[in-house]
Amino acid sequence: MQALTIVRVPLFGWIFLALVSGVFISAALQNPFRSGRWKHHYFLVFTHALVFLAILSIGVLYRVPFPDPTKPLPKENAAADWGLNILFFLSIILSIFWVYRMRNLRWLALFVVAFQELFLLSALFVAGMSISGDWI
Repeated sequence: MQALTIVRVPLFGWIFLALVSGVFISAALQNPFRSGRWKHHYFLVFTHALVFLAILSIGVLYRVPFPDPTKPLPKENAAADWGLNILFFLSIILSIFWVYRMRNLRWLALFVVAFQELFLLSALFVAGMSISGDWI
């Protein structure tokens, strides 16, 4: 999947390494699984990945076929564009919500959500190119 290959870009690779090390360091320092700090509903922070799947679905279902260079580009689907915009803002709102909700483990929540956002933004980038037909 193209959205997951963003870690090959040097800048994003360093960001990826910083986020992964942040997850491990914050998990080691905050010790989330000791005596009741981790609540069962904290696992719902990983439902953020469903937004990733929704973004990929929009990019696949509403893609513009490879354009013929002799013809103008077809118009992008307005509903798909709105859908991607809504999913972007939904992901930001969910990120803020989960960092707020995980009171005792906010550093861990911040790094986990930022890790997921890295891949969400790359999926948005690929899906946006797919629905517009403007491939880099």
